[in-house]
Amino acid sequence: MNLEDFMKKKRDSLTKEHLPDRFSEQMLSRIREGIRVRQKKSRKVILGYAVLAAASVAILLTVGLYIAENKTETHTIAEIEEYYILIKEINQLNSAERDYTIKEDIIRSVKDLTEDETRIEEQLPEEISKEEKEEIIRKYYRKKNEGLEKLRTFLAENK
Repeated sequence: MNLEDFMKKKRDSLTKEHLPDRFSEQMLSRIREGIRVRQKKSRKVILGYAVLAAASVAILLTVGLYIAENKTETHTIAEIEEYYILIKEINQLNSAERDYTIKEDIIRSVKDLTEDETRIEEQLPEEISKEEKEEIIRKYYRKKNEGLEKLRTFLAENK
């Protein structure tokens, strides 16, 4: 005999018997207590989610600011890297068999574009912000890169 059959046969006796006194009070108090416990747990869960959400927002903002701060440096590094790549390419193109005077002119042009008595970083005043310095350096190398690009194009066309 399984539990379901037992309950069907004994249903009348189970429901007709009087429950002991205070049984319903005890059950109601347990139910109320369970509701309070669940409410406390749900408040803790909600508070936990709120803390997690706030922490997530703080992390996203921190990472976003860090990326934004380093983005200008990345662009500056890219300009400087392009500058050195162009110099290397010009030197490779200039090593081809050319008239000596043309080679000397190219070497002089590269020196004029690349050699400075003092570095641009040392010439900038301390009062300007890091972002402004990065922008000035980027523009400085961009202009040099434009000149080197023209020189490289000339060398490539006149092999």
